[in-house]
Amino acid sequence: METRETVRAVLLDSADRLLMFRLVDSEGVPRWTCPGGGLKEGEGLDEAVRRELREETGLVAVQVGPLVWVGTPWITHRRGYAQLVKQSYVLVRTISTQVDHRSLQDHERKSIKGYRWWSLSELKATPERLLPDDDLVPQLESILKYGPPPKPVTVSG
Repeated sequence: METRETVRAVLLDSADRLLMFRLVDSEGVPRWTCPGGGLKEGEGLDEAVRRELREETGLVAVQVGPLVWVGTPWITHRRGYAQLVKQSYVLVRTISTQVDHRSLQDHERKSIKGYRWWSLSELKATPERLLPDDDLVPQLESILKYGPPPKPVTVSG
């Protein structure tokens, strides 16, 4: 089975709001997730998260921090093949909140249905599905209160 390494940006602005994308899957089920995607061959996490942010948000003036979370691997099917997905979450800071989707790839345009900068209190209050499931709010709250963890924390997916 092929392994797909991915990276997601835990992207915080100067007000500690988290940028999340609203995705809708092929069955029409919505969920919110951090920007990111697959690593290209030979790419490290820092390079990949910068590229993904540039492509998905247009943001280039970002400060890339440490790896804060590692997702529990899961199996998905892409292009007719099973893949083991391993996801890393990197803490990133930005001053700009102006998102530009002009560089989205076609498949991203089909699945990304919106974006939002969320405060911690808004994340706590929403009934919407947030990824990583069950872990996003408490782990983000810990980062905002205590800073990045000394070693990456395992989260769901």
